[in-house]
Amino acid sequence: MDGLLDLVREHDIKPDDIEEIRFGTSSYGLVALRYDEPQNALEAKFSIPFCLAIIARERAGGVAQFQDEVVKRADVRQIMGRVKKHLDDEIEAKGYDLIRSRIDVRLSDGRSFTIYPELSRGTPQRPMSPAELEAKFRDCAAESLPNADLNEIIASVFAIEEVGNVNDFVRTMVPQTMIK
Repeated sequence: MDGLLDLVREHDIKPDDIEEIRFGTSSYGLVALRYDEPQNALEAKFSIPFCLAIIARERAGGVAQFQDEVVKRADVRQIMGRVKKHLDDEIEAKGYDLIRSRIDVRLSDGRSFTIYPELSRGTPQRPMSPAELEAKFRDCAAESLPNADLNEIIASVFAIEEVGNVNDFVRTMVPQTMIK
């Protein structure tokens, strides 16, 4: 779904300007992402309409977006209704070695944009930058760890090649705030 995020950022697309988002993928992708009308955060993780709507609405798709109350929000549901998914025969013919898709965005002013994402951000072929990794870790761990612990863990991971004693490194990964 990063393809839509790239388009939204590059062209400064506003949610209310979106008339339709067409998402084409393989039969494998359609089966895996099967919830058209997710009712909760778990179903939303497997929902093309939700994932595209939340990216269009908030330019993000992290822990804060995958919450039950967000899934039920009217503004998110409105954009979900503009998402049309379909089996793309060209993508289907290429096989299943990559998670391929085609995203077409049509705006109310007549402009349209298309992107063919084949490599998701965070895969070995398209790794995250250190800044993206840090942001992802902070997003995932912020509710569980105090900021000081997050900072210490991040610094330790980025300095792993300099670790002299693996026990010290492991102690950093299990902050004292988590040990009872």
